[in-house]
Amino acid sequence: MTRGAKGCLLATGAMLVVLVVVVAAVMMAGGVRKGTVVQITIAGDIVEDTEDSLQSRIFGGTPTVLRDITRAIERARQDNRITGIMAIVKPYSMGLGKVQEIRDAIGRFRASGKWAHVYMDTVGEFSSGNSPYYLATAFDEIWLAPPGDVNLYGLFGVTTFLRGTLDKLGVYPDFDSIGKYKNAKDIYTEKQMTAAHREATMMYLQDWYDQIVAGIAEGRKLDKAKVDALINEGPFTGPEALDKGLVDHLAYYDEFEDALKTRNGGDLPVLRFKEYLDKRGGPSGRSRIAVITGAGLIITGKSSMDPLVGYIMGSESITEAFRKARRDHGIKAIIFRVDSPGGSAVASDLIWRETQLARKDGKPLIISMSDVAASGGYYVSAGADKIVAQPGTITGSIGVVAGKMVTTGFYDWIGLNREPLQLGNHAAYFYDGKRYSDEEKAIYWRFMHKIYDKFTGLVAQGRGMTSEAVDKVGQGHVWSGTRAKELGLIDELGGMNEAIALARKQSGIPDSEEVRLVYLPEKRSLIQNLLFPEEPAEARVSIPRELLAPLQEFSRLQILGRERVFLLADPPASTR
Repeated sequence: MTRGAKGCLLATGAMLVVLVVVVAAVMMAGGVRKGTVVQITIAGDIVEDTEDSLQSRIFGGTPTVLRDITRAIERARQDNRITGIMAIVKPYSMGLGKVQEIRDAIGRFRASGKWAHVYMDTVGEFSSGNSPYYLATAFDEIWLAPPGDVNLYGLFGVTTFLRGTLDKLGVYPDFDSIGKYKNAKDIYTEKQMTAAHREATMMYLQDWYDQIVAGIAEGRKLDKAKVDALINEGPFTGPEALDKGLVDHLAYYDEFEDALKTRNGGDLPVLRFKEYLDKRGGPSGRSRIAVITGAGLIITGKSSMDPLVGYIMGSESITEAFRKARRDHGIKAIIFRVDSPGGSAVASDLIWRETQLARKDGKPLIISMSDVAASGGYYVSAGADKIVAQPGTITGSIGVVAGKMVTTGFYDWIGLNREPLQLGNHAAYFYDGKRYSDEEKAIYWRFMHKIYDKFTGLVAQGRGMTSEAVDKVGQGHVWSGTRAKELGLIDELGGMNEAIALARKQSGIPDSEEVRLVYLPEKRSLIQNLLFPEEPAEARVSIPRELLAPLQEFSRLQILGRERVFLLADPPASTR
C-alpha cells in the first residue's frame, strides 16, 4: 500500500472516530424523544443523601435520594419533550415531610398542563396504606391492580417503652430533662406515656391527620367530611375503593401501560427518572447556590451511616461544607437541608456557629426542613435568614435531656464484678456503675440549664423573639410545621422549591436567570473510601430492620453517650 493510501485510510479512520464520538455525545446529551414519558418508581428507603461506602452498601442497600425524584419532576415540567409522568408506588420508608415534597412537585408538574398517572399493586398489604394513598392523590389518576386493597383507615402511633425491660435486666436509667414536654428520656424512664407526652403526640398526630384528609379531599375532589367518613369506614377492597371513588381504574400493569400508550398518542417512549436526569443534565447558569445536606443523628466527627441508627450528621463534615461554601465567592447563597431528630449539644453548637459565620460573610442562609428538624435539628436551624418546612415536618422540641444508664444490677445478675479506683471527687461522673450523687446532680442540672439557656437565647436571637416567648413554645414540645409557622418558629411552608426561591430573593438572583445547585459535603467514591478510609472501619452485624426497634434505641444512646455531653435529641416516631 502506498504512503498516500495509508494516509487516506488513517484520515478516514480518524474521521470515523470523531464521528462516533460526536454521535455518542449527541445521544447522551439529547437522547430524549418528543412525547417521552418519565417513569418514577417510589420504593424502599427514600433518603436525603447517601454515603458511598462499603458499609452503607452492605447495610444501607441502595436507597433513593429524594432530590433525584423531585429534580426529575421539575426538569420534566420545563422540558417540552416530556408529555407525562407514570409513577409506580411500592412499599417505601419516608416521613410525611418527604411525601409532601413529592406531592408538591407533582402538583407543579400537573399545573403546567402535563398529565401524571400512578400505579400501585396494592395500597398496603396487611399494613397501613395512609401515606402511599395520600401520595397517590397528588396524581391525575390512580390505577390499582385488581387483587389490591386500599388500606386507608386513619393514623396509629406507638411508642415503645423500655423501662420494664431495663428493670428486669437490672439497668437503671438515671436521666432527667428540662422541658415539660421533653419526652426523649421517657422511653427509658417510664413504662407508659405521661400526660404531657400524650398531649404533644396527639397534637401532631391530629395535624398530620388533618393534612392527609385535606390532601385526599383536594386530590379526589371530595368534601373533607366525606374523606373523614371514608377513613372511618376503611379499609377497602379494590372493587370497594373503585365504587367509593378512591381509585380510578382496576387494572394490571400491562393494561396500565396500554392505556397510557393510547393517552400519549399511540406511542409510549419511557425513560426512568435517573436515566432522564443523566440525559437531561443540570442547569448551566452562572449563579450558584450551595445545598448542604445534614441528615441523621448529630454527633461530633465525620458524617457516616450506622446500620442500627441510620445516617449520622457529623459536625466535622457539616462545618467543613459550610467553610467551603462561604469561602467560595461564586456561591451566592446557602440552603441547609436538615433532616434530624437532634443529638449532641456540642456538635449542634459547632454547626450553628458555622451558619452564623456564613451569614457574617454575606451568604444568605435558608433552612429547608425535611421530615424532622427537632431538638438539635432545630438548634442548627434557628439562626438562619429564613426557615422553610413542610406542614408535616416535625420541628421544635426546644429542650434538653441528659443522663446515663446505670448497669450495676445487670452485672450483679450475670455474676460480673467490677472494682473501680478513683482519684478526684467527680472522676466517676460518667461511670455506669453508680447513680449520680446529690452533688453530681447539682452539676448535672447546672450543665443542663447552661445548654437550655443557650438554646433559648439563640432561638430568640434568630427568630426575633424574647427568651420568655421561646420558653413558652419550647419546654421540649414537638410541633408540626403548620403549628411551627403559627408560633413563629419557621417562616414559610414548603420544600426545596420554596427554599430556592427565597435564596434567589435574598441573594438578588433574577428569576429569569438559571441557578446551578452545588451539593455539599462532596461525596467520596466507593473506591476512595475503600483505599483511603477516613476513619477505621467497625465490624457490624446485619440484623433485619423489623427486629431492630429496641436495638436502635440502645445503639442510638450508645453513640450519643460517646459524646460525654448533654443531649438535644428526640426518639424517632413510629407512626402509621
